[in-house]
Amino acid sequence: MAKRHDAAVYGTLYGDATLTAMLSGVRAIYAKLAPQGAVLPYIVFFEQAGGRVNEFNGDHDDVYYAIKCVADVDANGQAVAEAAAERIEMIFHRTAADPTLGDSWVLRASTVTGGIGFAETVNNKTYIHAGRIVRLRSDK
Repeated sequence: MAKRHDAAVYGTLYGDATLTAMLSGVRAIYAKLAPQGAVLPYIVFFEQAGGRVNEFNGDHDDVYYAIKCVADVDANGQAVAEAAAERIEMIFHRTAADPTLGDSWVLRASTVTGGIGFAETVNNKTYIHAGRIVRLRSDK
């Protein structure tokens, strides 16, 4: 299940020029984990909850993704991460624009259900994480 939704989330993020312009590069979008040494700011997304829905006939998914920007506070990171989080909300809180997920699956809607916002300090360096929790509903 995650593979088809990962592709839809990545495609939506990558396809938004306003969002990618905020990042360290157009390819600074990673599923599950950014690679060691990834240049900040970047986006990380991962499936957080949900799964198959059995309340209707047919195949239905109702999954939640965490999508967050990670940035260096010293490099104006808080403003960048918060702007990226707002952009994530804008591109995901709507009906699906490109509903095809592959293997006959159709994305019916995406909804922002919450926010992500926290800072962490590692080796005397502070990083900000800001993003949104996105609900994806699809069926076959």
